[in-house]
Amino acid sequence: MTRTPFDRFGKQLVRDAVEGICSVEANAEVPADARHIDLWVTPREAGASPPDHLGLLGRIISGSVTLEFFHNGSAADLDAVVDFYNQRFNIGFSRQEHADLVAFLAAL
Repeated sequence: MTRTPFDRFGKQLVRDAVEGICSVEANAEVPADARHIDLWVTPREAGASPPDHLGLLGRIISGSVTLEFFHNGSAADLDAVVDFYNQRFNIGFSRQEHADLVAFLAAL
């Protein structure tokens, strides 16, 4: 489901970043949850550590994961998006890390 340029950009960014490390399916149907998701990312090697340059994305994709890009309006702003992922993946951002990530995403 690629509805906006932001969706296309986000999906391509993930594909490029994890090329050779994970397989990525767009608009994948997830059998256990009979719905379609934006991206389903699966590591090619179970237990392999992602490259350090992936940073947060590497931590997120350390196991099979769905990635959604909030095209449905469920997050009011970038702050809410970062809060969602921080809680969903138990990342534990400090206030400064949170603010830095929001500022970085806003600059894209």
